[in-house]
This record gives sequence, C-alpha cells and structure tokens, in this order.
Amino acid sequence: MSALIRGFGVSRRIAVGVARPAAARAALVAAIISVKAIAAADVVPGRIIVKFRDSLTASATDLVANRQPFASALTDGSDSLDRLNQTLGVMAADAVFVSQRGTSPSETRAVLQDAFDAAKARFPQRSARIPPDAPPPPDLTNIYTLS
Repeated sequence: MSALIRGFGVSRRIAVGVARPAAARAALVAAIISVKAIAAADVVPGRIIVKFRDSLTASATDLVANRQPFASALTDGSDSLDRLNQTLGVMAADAVFVSQRGTSPSETRAVLQDAFDAAKARFPQRSARIPPDAPPPPDLTNIYTLS
C-alpha cells in the first residue's frame, strides 16, 4: 500500500505499512520533511509572489515600471503598499499568469471571462458537465512576482 504526499509543488509516493502504524507515521513524517526540503530549494532570493486584492485598479507592472504610487490605484487610497515597496526595494512587478501591460485588472478579468464563455460555447457537451453549483474559475489577474 502506498500514499501520495503532495505539497509545495512537489509530489512524492511513499510505502505505507498497514500492519505497522508507527512505521507508517515515521515514513509519512520523513516524506513531508523531504518535500519541504525540495521546496526550499526552489526559493529565489529577492523575489516574492503576491496576490493583490481587487481594490487595485491598475496593473502593478505598469505602476512599478512607471514609478507611480500604488495609493493612486487603490480604491481606499492607502499608501501602505508604497511604504512596503520602498522598504523592500521593489524594482519590478511581473504578472505570473496573465500579462496586463496597459490594461486594468477589471479589463483583464473581462477579457478572461469572455474567453471562458467562448470556450464553454465552443465545447457545449463538456460545458454541460459543469455542475450548476460549481465555483467560478479562480481570479489569477492580480498575482505578481515582485523583485
């Protein structure tokens, strides 16, 4: 018998002995530790992945590239992101999943929603299998790497 351990972007299959639960627990702990060690190797110094809230009304890529304050693009006008960016020395912001240069997050979300609707129309049989109570697709527009 085996178990699949997933986490930190890594998967590892381990053998689990039903007759020896203590050994199975030890193997599980060892697998989790090795998954964390592998994940730690994937850290890039000087870069962090962030997800901004929907209150950001402009592309973070454009704001950082043009050295514009985030406060001007937040619905609440807060300067907390500007202070944090200055403290951390943020020089670049790159969208992880969806390029947004020159467009606002809401415009990008509308384009993605149109593409999603077009895909559903293009594949009606597959789309019919989507449960009516299924959650909407995740919003990936405000996920950036800061460096």
